[in-house]
Amino acid sequence: MDEQEFDAWQGLRPFRTSDMKQFERVAALAGKLWGAGTEHMQRQLLAPHPEIPAGFSLDDFRNLQRQSEALLVALERKPPGLQWGSLRFTMNTKIQVGSQAFTYPEACYEIVRRAIDFLERGRNSK
Repeated sequence: MDEQEFDAWQGLRPFRTSDMKQFERVAALAGKLWGAGTEHMQRQLLAPHPEIPAGFSLDDFRNLQRQSEALLVALERKPPGLQWGSLRFTMNTKIQVGSQAFTYPEACYEIVRRAIDFLERGRNSK
């Protein structure tokens, strides 16, 4: 079985330029929504709703949510081991928000989930 046969069997398709552009949009959204450091994430979680960066669609937020959810599921199945080095420390960092504590990946997911809820409420009230 060659690579093309394997891709067809798995239902995969070749990676396209549009895939890279979508990845870049999602990465840019993640950077703006989650910021740099746990302090920004804590502010986002303490606010009534996260600060919504301009220039992104609801679909961008949903794509980011899917990727965040996939990371959470992967980490639940196989927590980061020693090979993750300093990234392991970041993954296990707790972000305290009132009586709740989030790991870094949990906080990422929760912020994007709250942003989507806020955007959908605004869309439905029009």
